[in-house]
Formats: sequence, structure tokens, C-alpha cells
Amino acid sequence: MRVDGAIAGVLGLTSLLLACTADPRILEIPTEQPPAPARVVVIERSGDVVVQQRTLTEEEARQPPPTPTPATALTPAPTATANPTRTPTATGTATRTPSPTRTGTPTPRPPDLVGAISRLEKIDRKRARLTGPAELIQEYDGPNRTRVLLFGSQVREAVIIDGQVFVRDGSYWRESINHPFHLTERLDLRVNAFGGQRNARELPRAKERAGECRDWDVVDARADEPIRVCIGLNDGLPYRVTYPGNEVIEFYDFDAPIRVPDPVPIKP
Repeated sequence: MRVDGAIAGVLGLTSLLLACTADPRILEIPTEQPPAPARVVVIERSGDVVVQQRTLTEEEARQPPPTPTPATALTPAPTATANPTRTPTATGTATRTPSPTRTGTPTPRPPDLVGAISRLEKIDRKRARLTGPAELIQEYDGPNRTRVLLFGSQVREAVIIDGQVFVRDGSYWRESINHPFHLTERLDLRVNAFGGQRNARELPRAKERAGECRDWDVVDARADEPIRVCIGLNDGLPYRVTYPGNEVIEFYDFDAPIRVPDPVPIKP
């Protein structure tokens, strides 16, 4: 019975202690938190553009900005110098360069003026044109028949047969007694004034009715001789003959089928 009473006393004491224990929720008293440190935002701008944005503590913001350390100049690294490459010396046998052959400037052969006139005489049928103070064309049909066209205010036509001169008058022909000398002078015979070979100076080539020819200045021509002659490159004929006073005779249509008509009808 004593044991039961003791147990009952212990249980009662335990109940009392439990009743005196505080509720844990009552014991949870809120602890006051320390205030958060202040933060400073530093924004660096260049015009309207934000260059840098930094957040500092209040303590960092109170400290003066650090003095920038000057940049240390970089010492350029020494450039490595390449060792020169030695070019091997050629030991071959030297080759002799042949000396250039000297070619003398060819001296132009003087023109065969006498031969050119002689060749012209052998051609029976040809044409000749005179320009200068007078302008006319002569057509040769052998040594004794010549047709002449004389240019001026109007074209005059004449036929010379065996020395007789006939001038066209409308649809008729009439014999002429009084006429200018250049109407009857044969131009192909006029160039026979060359008394012999003359010294000449070579000039550039020219192109005439008869073809390509070489011009020559006659440096020692007499007063009645041509001062310039253009001789054909292919046939050696005189294509153009120039006299003092800018009087020029041109020969062309060599061996052309030229026929000089008879002067009919003759005006009564």
C-alpha cells in the first residue's frame, strides 16, 4: 500500500512540473535585427551614355577615390636581326657577249631622173594634168594626136592633130589660129628639159593617181628644170613634176585605151 502511495506521489509531482513548464510559442520572443548597411550606387556617364555603374557601401563611399597608378610604358622587345644569307659566288666560266654588228645607214641612191623621162617617152597613150597659173588636162593618142580640156570660166575642148589646132564651137569644130601657148604645149615633152643627172635630196613617199611614189628635191636644178620629182616605186616613171611658181604636172593612166576623135564636122 505504501508502494502505491509513493507511485501516486511521483505521478502527481510530474503532473505539477509539466503544468509549470511554459508554452514554447510563448518563449519565442522576436529578436531585433541590426539595420542593413547603406548602399551607394555610382553611375559614370559620357554624355547620354552610361559608361560604368558601381554599388558601394557607405564606408567605401566615404573613402577618397584611389589615385590612378600611371601605366608603365612598355619597352618594345628587341627585334631579332636575321643573319644575312651569303650568296654563293658563281665559279662558272665567263661567257663572252658578242659585239653588236655595226650596220651602216644606207645612203639613198639618187633618182634616175634621165631614165624616168626616157621611160615616159616610150609610153604613147597617157594623160597629164597641169595645175598652177593654168589648169588643163591633155590626153595623148600617140605622138601626133592630142586632146586638150582647158578649165576656166567654162571648159574649152581642143584637138591637136599633126600640129593643127581645132577648137570645139558648139556642135562644130573650127580651126584655131590665135590661141594661148599652153593650149598646144605638150606637157610630156616639157619635162625633157632635164639636161642630165642632177643631185637630189630624198623626201617621204607620196600617193598620186598613178600610185605610190618617192619625192625628191632637185637641189641643183636649172631655171627651166623641175625642182621636185615624185618617181613611181614600181615602174620608175615620173608621177608628179613640180616647177618654180607652184606649177605642177601629174602623169597617170599609162597605156590606157585613149582615142582622140577626129574634129568633125568642121564649121563652114
